[in-house]
Amino acid sequence: MSFKNYYAVLGVAPNATQDDIKKNFRKLALLYHPDKNAENEFAAIRFREIQEAYEILGDAEKRMIYNRVWRDHYPKANIAVAEETSPESILLKCRKLQQDIREMDAFRINLRYVQAELNKILSDNTIALLVFHNDNNINKNIIDHILEICAVLPNKNLPAIQKSLNKLAGNSQEEILIIQQKIKQLTYKNLWQQYYPLLAFIIAAVVCAAIYFLSSKH
Repeated sequence: MSFKNYYAVLGVAPNATQDDIKKNFRKLALLYHPDKNAENEFAAIRFREIQEAYEILGDAEKRMIYNRVWRDHYPKANIAVAEETSPESILLKCRKLQQDIREMDAFRINLRYVQAELNKILSDNTIALLVFHNDNNINKNIIDHILEICAVLPNKNLPAIQKSLNKLAGNSQEEILIIQQKIKQLTYKNLWQQYYPLLAFIIAAVVCAAIYFLSSKH
């Protein structure tokens, strides 16, 4: 069973006061409460996670015991910072990934790193969170950033990304069409770049053969 970072679940710093922990718990519990989100599986899961985190961090003695294990898992962590996953934080991760790509050598893009980060950003849990919050402006921005990032990826990676972005677009047929068109453009572009050298070679060979054939007639 993987270790759970309850500080991140509640969006508080590891050195937060008990009052801060209680305030954030109440805020999140109200947001994801089943009474407000009937039949919403994501909200139900988040509500259980929040309750589980508060059961430990809300009790000073349990928190002290938990902190010993937490430090083993995050020995270099900045105790002043803890990040609750939110639409805003996901958008920031997209921007950071874009910036990381810009700083790479264009001919030596670390595709493994880019795809690994995209897998985190487009995980089922992340998409579910974005759909739950339903912030159309942020979701559109995330889609735009991801589509730009896709420009460095090979065609084999694009279908899975398109599927995740379509989920994020929800019922917006306009966004789904934009995603479809952009992925199609990138697919054609990649194919052109892949086969252009071969095509150029074939054309050059045909031209040379034609010149030779014509010159041999004289």
